[in-house]
Amino acid sequence: MVVWNSSNVEVSDVLRDADVALYEAKRLGKGRHFVYVPGMHHQAVNRFSIVQELRQAVASGDPGDALPAIVRLSTNEVVGLKH
Repeated sequence: MVVWNSSNVEVSDVLRDADVALYEAKRLGKGRHFVYVPGMHHQAVNRFSIVQELRQAVASGDPGDALPAIVRLSTNEVVGLKH
């Protein structure tokens, strides 16, 4: 769901923002809705870039180079990925 205001004058911007909200709702689970908030497009682009990097790394046979692991030294547990 996108709330239109004077800063979203272009129809293409409103449709893009609605698309971002739609995919965020789908990501949250079936039967959900999500209201677009500024910044979501940037987050979606970042998430897409990370996925693309991982796909390319897996296809090349070395996913370790795409996103290095963040490791908790006290337990050697992987706690995240650096991007």
